[in-house]
Amino acid sequence: MANKKNEKKVLSFNQPAQFYIRKAEKHIDAGNLLQALQLYRKVLGMEPGNTDYLLSIAQVYSEMGLYAESNDVLLKIAKYGNPPTECLFALGCNYMGMGNYEMADEAFEQYLALDPEGEYADDIDELFEIIEEEEYENDFGLHDISRQIIYEKALEGKNCLDKGDFQTAITLLEEVVEKDPTIFSAMNNLALAYFFDGRKEQAIEVSKRVLAAQPLNLHAICNLALFYSDLNDHESASVYLEKIDGIKDIKPEDMHKIALTYCELGLHEKAYRWFLKLLSFQPYDIRILHFCGLAAYNCGLYAEALGFFVKILKIDPKNSLALYYSALAQDAKKNGAAKKLEYVYQVQFDEIKRRISYLNECLKQKDGSLEYKWKHDKYFRSIIYWGLHYGDEYIKKIVLEIMSMFSDAEVEEEFRDFLLKSSEKDEIKNDIFMYLKRMGAREPYMAYIRGAIAEVRVGMVSEDIKNLPAPFAEALNTFIKRARTRYDNDFITAGVELLISVVAERKDSGAWVKRPNALAAALELFVSELMDYKRPPLKKDLVKIYGVSLRTLNKYYKIMFEDPGAGDHDAD
Repeated sequence: MANKKNEKKVLSFNQPAQFYIRKAEKHIDAGNLLQALQLYRKVLGMEPGNTDYLLSIAQVYSEMGLYAESNDVLLKIAKYGNPPTECLFALGCNYMGMGNYEMADEAFEQYLALDPEGEYADDIDELFEIIEEEEYENDFGLHDISRQIIYEKALEGKNCLDKGDFQTAITLLEEVVEKDPTIFSAMNNLALAYFFDGRKEQAIEVSKRVLAAQPLNLHAICNLALFYSDLNDHESASVYLEKIDGIKDIKPEDMHKIALTYCELGLHEKAYRWFLKLLSFQPYDIRILHFCGLAAYNCGLYAEALGFFVKILKIDPKNSLALYYSALAQDAKKNGAAKKLEYVYQVQFDEIKRRISYLNECLKQKDGSLEYKWKHDKYFRSIIYWGLHYGDEYIKKIVLEIMSMFSDAEVEEEFRDFLLKSSEKDEIKNDIFMYLKRMGAREPYMAYIRGAIAEVRVGMVSEDIKNLPAPFAEALNTFIKRARTRYDNDFITAGVELLISVVAERKDSGAWVKRPNALAAALELFVSELMDYKRPPLKKDLVKIYGVSLRTLNKYYKIMFEDPGAGDHDAD
């Protein structure tokens, strides 16, 4: 009997990929998307890079409503060669699901350019009509340029508010409201900007103006409940909280606002109930699951909290936030919790401080000790992955610098995946191009940059770069980062090869280079002249871009490209 049991275990363990694919398809038909996703991941592990398996995973993500995650998978296919045109069609559909009609339109246009008679060409024609209708409705039927500018400014103001730049947000949103006081979303955001900037009376006044025009404007009601509670005017706050309870037929996007308002007010049970309602509409949304977990934790429901974070890990096994919070929930389940958690889609603030301090200490260590940590220290690796995927720009740059010290296959894979993420900034990707080149990673580098998939060739000999004296290497990095957003690869290649050849020819140590930024600016100027650009950069623009004076730019230009005795000079 024991032998028969063992035989069964071995047989089930060695099932072919097709077995799991059939099981996954059955789960999809039954609506068990999470189980299907895990099975497709299993077959992808058997054959990494298989385009069909990746497309299946992307499809499951789309059906789960996880359009951004689906797009990350679709873009990753480009890493393994020319992506099939159906990837572009799927990208466009996902962008439509996200409400990003401009990007959807671009993806569909790319599809038709590559395959005008393709399988989805007729579908795309119909989708173009839907996009036009949606864009018309979103613009309230108004297509004049001045109106579009106002809405773009309102969006820019909201983005500044989200980033914590309250002064800029106030300036932009005040201008919007002055030009069109009927854009109530801008007024609500202006009220929040005033509030977080300490101008609380103005915040209340703006919110009341919104309610005077729209008595049931939920965002204004939530804002006033928050504002009065902060001022310890609980009687006034309760008036608006009662109004929230009295509103019927609440849309899912408004449920999110209500739940977050209760979070801010510390009303954890109410917040939890609203997040659960929202989850019934979007059962796989990672952020909603995350906040459900936080609210459950703050209600003392530690087992339930753990369940939410475990579900996130089933959707995204590399989600370091879920790993962090699942450990907290597990501990609280055994020992209780010492304090409530802040409602943030990030690790807790005290933990952020600890992690930044830890990363800064890591930068002071020798490369060898860090490489050992990378291979053997789970905590170190977890911090690196947290910084890479959830850190701000400052933290990401620290993490990327540390990772660039380890020229192994795993780092290269992570860098290549990062380049294909549509949510990451082009500026950070420019750093990764340099790191990959220094590692000697095979070109081209497939990247999602400037809103499209592109092949990027840095166009330099990696050994020559490694051997450049430090001041010249720093200047070259600066030149590439600044130039990549304004020139093509031929221009950048010409600049890199020129600097390498000049330094090699003159055997220049670079000891005289005190301002690498100035040398980078001089290099851009010289290359534009060398390539006879019709519109070369103006010196006044270069000094702003590179943060140097005109005098210093001229000095470095002369020393580097006009004076053969540059190595004997001193420059400031």
